Amino acid sequence: ANNGNGYAGLKTWRLPSIQELETLLDFGKSNSAINTTAFPATVADAYWTSTPFVSNTSWYVGFYNGFMSTDANTNNFYVRCISGPPKDSRFSSIDNGDGTIKDNATGLIWQKCSRGQTNDTTCSGTATTATTTQV
Repeated sequence: ANNGNGYAGLKTWRLPSIQELETLLDFGKSNSAINTTAFPATVADAYWTSTPFVSNTSWYVGFYNGFMSTDANTNNFYVRCISGPPKDSRFSSIDNGDGTIKDNATGLIWQKCSRGQTNDTTCSGTATTATTTQV
């Protein structure tokens, strides 16, 4: 995509990180977890990311159901490239001091402690499980 005239006049194409590729997922759809209006004829299969896992493996995203996993770099999966500077995917946060953590990249507010733990500086106590209807 970066040879000759490039693709769409750009020569800065690269594999997306897993964080970048997962932004295309549409979990409200079945059999093709991607916006098929914006991305028509997308093969509902595995697409490589640039995010490494362990020795000679990388993450991929499956557009059939939004499944994310890892596999050997020698396997043939589909590719959809991205152009633009890579986003800093490191977690950068602020402890709000009220039992919540703000993700600076997304603006999301997270509970500091898991369900069942005490809202103190160390999240003491034991985390408990729940069903989605109990939350």
